[in-house]
Amino acid sequence: MARTAVLMSGGVDSSLAAWLLKDAGEDLTGITAKMWEGGSGCCDLDDIYRAERVCHRLGIPHVVLDLTSSFERYVVKPFVESYMGGQTPNPCAECNREVKMGRLVGRLLRAGFDRVATGHYASIGFREGRPLLCEPRDREKSQIYFLSLVRPEILDSLEFPLKGLSKSEVSARVKDLGLPVRQGESQDLCFVGSGRYDELLEARSGGSGPGEVIDTGGHAVGTHRGHQVYTIGQRFGLKGKRYYVIEKRAEENQIVIGERHEAMMSTIGASRLNLFVPLDSIDGSRLKVRYRYNSPAVGASILETSPECLRVSTAEPCFAPAPGQILAGYEGDCLIFGGIIETAAE
Repeated sequence: MARTAVLMSGGVDSSLAAWLLKDAGEDLTGITAKMWEGGSGCCDLDDIYRAERVCHRLGIPHVVLDLTSSFERYVVKPFVESYMGGQTPNPCAECNREVKMGRLVGRLLRAGFDRVATGHYASIGFREGRPLLCEPRDREKSQIYFLSLVRPEILDSLEFPLKGLSKSEVSARVKDLGLPVRQGESQDLCFVGSGRYDELLEARSGGSGPGEVIDTGGHAVGTHRGHQVYTIGQRFGLKGKRYYVIEKRAEENQIVIGERHEAMMSTIGASRLNLFVPLDSIDGSRLKVRYRYNSPAVGASILETSPECLRVSTAEPCFAPAPGQILAGYEGDCLIFGGIIETAAE
């Protein structure tokens, strides 16, 4: 019988994923990664204990693996460096690529497990025999945007038991089963917890201190608390009028503000390109891109490519694409590439 490892965080989703696999008769082991000391929401000690209790209820082994050094090296440190460099990084995507579905999955496969299951809302589809990340039934909870940097070669080994369920169905089943889980949604930044990310940045780097606010005409119009406090597209009130952060200039410790229409961009360039299909097989008439998790996918055409970069033109202007965020490309329901936004222009 194939051996399956299920990644368990102590939350609703991963706990039901484990229950579904156990109910299906799989040879199952629960795996919890310890990644951060003092965090909250998905990787603190309370969650480890919750995952252990769920495994006990299910009658399956539970193993805790220490990935704190990998999490620090590949998620927390780059997050601080990227923010202080003027970008708006996506640490969840980096964690999925480098830690959860990078080092952790690799370690489990080498240990003899045949598959690794998670509580992500995602599914696996196929195109010409090639596995692809595809939308789950519950599109509102879809997490494939955050999986767009995951190395394509591991997709054959992944399983997503929640692919056919809605979030409300998952929550109701966990309640009916009485599983001892953490209630509510996970924190976006588990290593920040209940604090503010700018406090972490200041503690780690000292922050940048106050600096100038510049308008799009190049005029100094005020001061800010430190460029790392702001993100592209963030509202900025000045003299009773609403503006938006258009640009961050980390070296000068300046932020540029403008009106909403000045934040609309139609050309987006991305690096660290992660391809799930060959570039020459992409159907330009069906290509859509998402430049932020909660932004709608928009039609796009590829302007130019290189081995690790591409530049797209969107069919309609996009509000404030932020360098450091993920640019994810889709054909239909399936993800075909991911990359890190480097540039955006009108």
